[in-house]
Amino acid sequence: NQQLQRANEILAQLSITDGLTRLHNHRFFQDQLAREIKRCERTGEPLGMILADIDDFKQLNDRYGHATGDEVLVRIAGLMNEAIRESDILARYGGEEFAILTTGTDLEGAVTLAEKIRMRVSNETWLCAEEQETLGVTVSMGIAVYRGERKAFFRDADRALYEAKGQGKNCVVVDAESQRIAQARGLLAGDRGSSF
Repeated sequence: NQQLQRANEILAQLSITDGLTRLHNHRFFQDQLAREIKRCERTGEPLGMILADIDDFKQLNDRYGHATGDEVLVRIAGLMNEAIRESDILARYGGEEFAILTTGTDLEGAVTLAEKIRMRVSNETWLCAEEQETLGVTVSMGIAVYRGERKAFFRDADRALYEAKGQGKNCVVVDAESQRIAQARGLLAGDRGSSF
């Protein structure tokens, strides 16, 4: 019975873990998102979402191969995991995209975390041993805060991520409505525009 129970525990863990990065997977993230939204609505605490995407990842894979691409994914996952708090939820959302739920954190705190991650990735030395070449790896990030609607929450973070890509990549962009509300409440210093 104990062996069977242990085997079931291992299978349960594998079903919510990304095989490459060892982060939580998309499925786990969606389950936790529902749970955190309920908690946020019950307690009134803020909830932020950061979507991060590795810039020009397809070109990196095409030029240096999938093994190098996998190495980059694993190292970025590690850098993100080191940067977040224990209460935050980090997952590989799919492909080269990652998602972070910043629990009990206002918009300014989410921006600070995103910038910290962005800087760590861009300052990291990325060496492709086979090509004896240093890679330029960066991430773009979009941020939104929960405002009462789950679909809008993800959509706003996704929109901000696409705006970051459009602004030249390697930057953090806050959803315009999240930023407007935070500034109106005095939670975000100054009028710095939608990107940081």
